[in-house]
Amino acid sequence: YRRDFETEALMPSFIASVIGYSIFGYWNGWAPVFGNVDVQPFFRIPELSSYMLLGVVCGVIGALYGRSFYRIRDYFKALKIPDWSKPAIGGFLVGLMGMFLPQVLGMGYGWIQLAIQGNFTSLPLGIMIALLFGKILATGLSIGSGGSGGVFAPGLVIGGMVGAVLWSLLHTFTVITPVSPASFVIVGMLALFGGIAKAPLAVILMVSEMTSGYALLVPSMLACTVAYLVTGNSYIYEFQVANRSKSPAHRREHSIPLLKILKVKDAMVKRIVSVMPETTVSEVSEILKEKKMDSVLVQENGELVGIVTTVDVVAVSPSLRDKTLSRDIMSKDLVVTYQDASLFQVMKLIEKNEIHHIPVVDRSNPKHVIGIITMIDILRLHSLEVENSVRTALVKEL
Repeated sequence: YRRDFETEALMPSFIASVIGYSIFGYWNGWAPVFGNVDVQPFFRIPELSSYMLLGVVCGVIGALYGRSFYRIRDYFKALKIPDWSKPAIGGFLVGLMGMFLPQVLGMGYGWIQLAIQGNFTSLPLGIMIALLFGKILATGLSIGSGGSGGVFAPGLVIGGMVGAVLWSLLHTFTVITPVSPASFVIVGMLALFGGIAKAPLAVILMVSEMTSGYALLVPSMLACTVAYLVTGNSYIYEFQVANRSKSPAHRREHSIPLLKILKVKDAMVKRIVSVMPETTVSEVSEILKEKKMDSVLVQENGELVGIVTTVDVVAVSPSLRDKTLSRDIMSKDLVVTYQDASLFQVMKLIEKNEIHHIPVVDRSNPKHVIGIITMIDILRLHSLEVENSVRTALVKEL
């Protein structure tokens, strides 16, 4: 989530990670992804200022990465050409870029390795800057046009180049920075992706894996947190919801407490549409169409005696609807509720009986109808209460 965690998944994830890592390491060795990493232990507190700046820059570039990606995607979607031709156009444009900047092609981990080792002869400053922005554009063109691929590896390359470029500039002006660029490259690529993916804790843990130690744990905590805050509402995963309450997996459990507090009287509709028992089915059909309703109450002398639904009407042959009366097809075994009942109780009644409308009656006189409530009425009030609570919380913070 963008601002939350799936706590139930933590323990299973720990177990799965241990098993997966053990099997992978047994067959492929235990070396980190990037070898020959010269990471100096963190012990100079003034260096934190440079890591904070790194987090700010990673946040800005990360936001650019996310927004440009979806801007390019939307542009390709709007093109009035066959879908199969869009990836071809994207691939052609990336190929043109590769003719002038071959470093932009492929996964790019090799260029990160050069940056970590400080090999700025093979990877000069100008190329790193070009690769930084070129990778953003190439990723948008290749995936945004409809091609297959991921955004994780490009995010690491972009972040790594941000770290390498910033280290080169700061080191030139003798600002307090680590002796080796490796620290800035590693923290940069993780801070950028952690910020835009809204997963700072995950990438902070990845620092230990990539460096085989905890030397960069403190700087990465600072840079990743700053990048996460700077990215704000920018994101790289479009369908990543804000928190658990917005997730379909948790929607019911987060809605129940509020539904138990809200009452039927707050959501019901008092305007009642009813017919007489002598009303013909043809007339009932016209009322349902005109009012755009699924059912209508049947009242006699001001008392509720039944309900007619569209299903009841459809069951009657069109040739017999002028001769058939509401009393002949109405349901007499009614499901009703009361003003002081909770919306949660009503929702369970609707689900259990598979109905759309429930009459609201007086407890002292169950034949006297006060209003009617539907699932739409419940959802409308629930959404309104959620919005009001969020607005109230924001006002308090301000």
